[in-house]
Amino acid sequence: IDGMRHAFVASSGITSRPSRRHTCHTHATGMSREDSSADAPMPSDEDLARLQQRIDEARRRPELPIVVLDAMLPGQRLKFNSEEPQLERLADAGEVVILGAWQSRPLQRGVLADISKLGAGNWEFHAKKHIEVLGPAREDADGVTIAKVEMIEDDFLEADIQTAATFRPLVEEWCRLVRERGFERFTGQVDKILKDLGPMPPPEEPGRLSMWVAALVNPLPALGVAYEIRPAALLAGSVAERLQVANKGLRQSIGHVSGESPLF
Repeated sequence: IDGMRHAFVASSGITSRPSRRHTCHTHATGMSREDSSADAPMPSDEDLARLQQRIDEARRRPELPIVVLDAMLPGQRLKFNSEEPQLERLADAGEVVILGAWQSRPLQRGVLADISKLGAGNWEFHAKKHIEVLGPAREDADGVTIAKVEMIEDDFLEADIQTAATFRPLVEEWCRLVRERGFERFTGQVDKILKDLGPMPPPEEPGRLSMWVAALVNPLPALGVAYEIRPAALLAGSVAERLQVANKGLRQSIGHVSGESPLF
């Protein structure tokens, strides 16, 4: 990757999101500001237990190195050449966070990835899990940008499973058209993409399936047969929204490779 030296985001590039913590509000009437603090109800045992749980969860959240590149999705692999010395430091950590960028700023969501040294100057990122950066980021003693992250757990509805059940025939059609119409940039590219991503998740896992489909139509190395949908898949606010992103991207790509609705 050209410019890997510039892929290590400055700590000021990632800021914390507005807090989603719940607060306990107490109200008292007929009291001045000075009186209200003294007479306000004490937190309940449940409030204190919830607060302690949040503190414990915050302490358990890992603090990991941040790398800003093109967005990656779970299952994708990126091999590259670089002599950037900080990569050795990242390899010692074993895991990094890969963030894409939008309008020159890092996305708040990305993937947890393994980093492996394949040889002198040869490296590979292997994206694994969908994560969110809690921020703010900071630089450690070695000048590596790090931040706390948490894994994103998918909540979904029965309607999401029903939507996901429509994907398999579309995926099969897409794979066939890409192969038959000569869109592969090297022989066996679709097979390699499928090998990297692993088996297609079942409809009963619509969150994982939507990520898998987005990674299929926006693979690494690129095919150039679809609009870029990886950032939208990462930032989707719900599984239903991510399914919509994947479904639209897949159908538009089918229209492109079939020749019915060229995208470019």
